[in-house]
Amino acid sequence: MAFEPDKITRDLIQKAVERIERENIQLEPSTKFDVVINGKAYPPKEIMRYAHELLNGEHIWERSGGEPTNNYFNSLGYEIKAKQESELTGILWKLGCNWGKGKPSFYNLIKDKGITIGVDDKKYKIGDLIIVCEGHTVKAIAKIEETPISVTTNRELEKPFNDFQIEYEDWINFAKSEWYELAEDEIFQYQLQQGIVRVQSREVYQKALQLWNNRHNKRMNYKEQYTTWLNSTNKEGSKKAGSYIRAIEILSEITHKEIFEEDKLTVLNALYQDLLNEQEKEDGKYYYEQAPSYGASRFYSAAIKSYSDFIAQLPKTQIAKTLLITNMPLNSILYGPPGTGKTYNSIDKAVDIATGSSTDHVSNKTQFDELRKQGQIEFVTFHQNYSYEDFMVGIRPNVSETTSELSFKKHYGIFYEIAKRARENYENSLKDEQTISKENWVNEKFEEFKEYVEAEIEENGKFAIKNNVSIYSVEDEVFIYTGEKENGELWKNQRIGMHYDALINIYLADVQNRQDIKKLENVPSLEKQHATYSFELIEKFRKFLKEKGYKFQSTTVQKEPLKNFVLIIDEINRANISKVFGELITLLEDDKRLGKPNELKISLPNGEKEFGVPPNLYLIGTMNTADKSIALIDIALRRRFEFIGYYPDYENEKLKSEAKTLLQKINEEIYKLKNSADYLIGHAYFMKDEAIETTLRNKVIPLLMEYFSGKTKIVSDIFNETTWKVEYDTTQFNWTISLR
Repeated sequence: MAFEPDKITRDLIQKAVERIERENIQLEPSTKFDVVINGKAYPPKEIMRYAHELLNGEHIWERSGGEPTNNYFNSLGYEIKAKQESELTGILWKLGCNWGKGKPSFYNLIKDKGITIGVDDKKYKIGDLIIVCEGHTVKAIAKIEETPISVTTNRELEKPFNDFQIEYEDWINFAKSEWYELAEDEIFQYQLQQGIVRVQSREVYQKALQLWNNRHNKRMNYKEQYTTWLNSTNKEGSKKAGSYIRAIEILSEITHKEIFEEDKLTVLNALYQDLLNEQEKEDGKYYYEQAPSYGASRFYSAAIKSYSDFIAQLPKTQIAKTLLITNMPLNSILYGPPGTGKTYNSIDKAVDIATGSSTDHVSNKTQFDELRKQGQIEFVTFHQNYSYEDFMVGIRPNVSETTSELSFKKHYGIFYEIAKRARENYENSLKDEQTISKENWVNEKFEEFKEYVEAEIEENGKFAIKNNVSIYSVEDEVFIYTGEKENGELWKNQRIGMHYDALINIYLADVQNRQDIKKLENVPSLEKQHATYSFELIEKFRKFLKEKGYKFQSTTVQKEPLKNFVLIIDEINRANISKVFGELITLLEDDKRLGKPNELKISLPNGEKEFGVPPNLYLIGTMNTADKSIALIDIALRRRFEFIGYYPDYENEKLKSEAKTLLQKINEEIYKLKNSADYLIGHAYFMKDEAIETTLRNKVIPLLMEYFSGKTKIVSDIFNETTWKVEYDTTQFNWTISLR
């Protein structure tokens, strides 16, 4: 019998579920999605196999998982839920795949079965990461998905374990794992011989974590979706559809670009036009010796035209959001004792979030500085006097240079500014090419209209709007207008600003009366209160366009890609958090962001309405645990941020052997005395190119004196188990430091 997916009905799915429940059939779990039927979650492809069997007797389902299968359930009214990934524990293991000299590697065995193997005295936990090695070469990263169990509980593993000379005994365990096989340019070396060992190096952990997080950040490949679309539309027939797929694969090889990852219609259209001109030339750039007919028969251009039609029908949000994916939480705080690299690592994390990739710190810092100039990353340090007005919105005094008169002007803080940029990018990324083209045209013509208004003001002293209300000034962001009394006097203390962006939004909304303006969300309250004058000015703009003979004609434009924006808040615990964040605390939550199910918008103290935080704005805070003002951290803030700990890294390759031993001994004594890791000394203090004596005198001892309230005896005793003798000279009132 044939594969007949389009004949599967809701009734067949219900009967399949009834059979599964009645016969207590064990289903193979899905990896990423479940379908909810009668309030219970099921693996989608398994349900379709049983429904298809009821249809024509064939227990098959030839669609891949994810969207190709989910679309069938969506069309029948079923809910698809993404499965929650288990959280990472922060623990990294190394698993070598050569257990014994001369024994074969079992790498492919465990990769193909989707498992990792371990031993009882080094047992993995769900959420642990494993770097899987052959020799010193790290070839894959795996995450533990289920609790490890003894291999002897699975008889199917006995023969392959014997073949690869792995002990098939109770003390050997295995766990189902999610695998990520590294690309050629991602493979790295880890010089440790042991078969299974917990990785202590923070640098190796950070590298593995970065690769793991980035596994989903690759550009979306549309090949599978396009194939499904071709088959479902039945426009070309399966044979021609296969030829289109092959044609695009050949073009990818010729152009050295993965065309199935391209979703910009402007780029595809340029390729299409070039193919029309070049594809039939035997000696041309698109000639492919193994398939010469593809160019001669104009199959290349036909395939790109078909693929462009597929991209054009995709939901705009699907394309716009492909670069937003990142495993980094929206709000995080890097915490730990001083010198553990919190601020240092915040730079690397910010670059990773903003660009989707991260390399060495020097390169990241260069990229970081460039992204700051572009406004995609911002950095601020909190202090005791930092306020809501500094962070968000407020007013500041302004003294005129000419008259020395005191006035007040609006001030927009660093959070307001980056949130505004992120929101503009988020909303623009959702717009289609036609909308972007129209907005560009209107902005260009409105600039001409401003010049027209300014010219009339220069000639007549004002630009009339309606009923003795006129514009008297054209400023950076607003038209300044006011009214005139019957005696010719202007309204007292009434200089009102009409914002250009609000007027453009009103025009784009094609309002027909002033009541329509009051319904618009993207127009400030002042323009709504003075809707009569806003509407009259738009009418004059329309008249200006008509008199000039301007008519909109769509042009080819490029969609604005969605970007991630990052705000780093250094020393976040040093300010009064409740006072600085104010009502923003609520808006920071993931599900309260714009576009989310519980989206919230608020009115700001300056009167601005509809302020919200977009989903592409990330906050990274740093917090020194030795600073006891940490106690003032608001519980509401703690609940909305994820905390990532940073502690001394004794395996850091820049830490010399002598310094490593000394640092460990110092921290052991501190922990005994304080019973807390909050006061440890970080490795960064010993990584500079200076003598250990200098580091102790200028950095470590002053910290210890602060920790122990200036008690010199306690500080001296901390060094008793080290190779350094540290004593306080009560006659010279300074420290003597020497090797024992």
